[in-house]
This record gives sequence, C-alpha cells and structure tokens, in this order.
Amino acid sequence: MVVYYLWLIEPFAMQLQAMVRGQEEFGSSLWEPEPEEEWEDNEGDDDGEREDIENKEREDIENKEREDKDREAREVELIDSDVDIVEEEEEQREDINKGKEDN
Repeated sequence: MVVYYLWLIEPFAMQLQAMVRGQEEFGSSLWEPEPEEEWEDNEGDDDGEREDIENKEREDIENKEREDKDREAREVELIDSDVDIVEEEEEQREDINKGKEDN
C-alpha cells in the first residue's frame, strides 16, 4: 500500500497543490509541505496600514457600542410605555370595580 501511495497518490497530490495553491516547493516530510517564510516585523506597516486598520477597528467598536446603547435606550422607553399602559388599565379596572360596588 505504501508503494502504491508513493507511486500514484503522492505525485497526484503534489500536482494538485501546485495547481491550486501555486506551491512549488515540497517538504521532505511525507505529509506536509515546508512552512512558508514568515513576514518580517516591518512588512505591511510601510504606509501606516497597521494604524489605519487599528483606527478602523476602534471606530467599528465605538459604533457598535453606540448602536447597542441606542437600542437599549429604545427598549427601556418601550418597556416604560408598556408599564404606563398596564398601570392605566389597572386604574380603569379599579374605577370600574368601584363603580359596580357603589351600585
């Protein structure tokens, strides 16, 4: 089975990796390719990209928090108005009950 794997499957897998991932180098390991080179510390930071990304993330977080507070305030207003309606209905029932007792 190992011979068939090395003879048939491994070359096919390498061809697939080369076509799909553009991988040209393969590790000596049978199961995984060699790791890709790491980015240097200053790479991707040339034009202040990191600061732009951090600012965008900070703005997104602030917007989300603001939206959450607004939604919570609207929910509290709705609850308060519902409570007022229930209290008014209870008062009306009490008035009706008092009117029936008086008759």
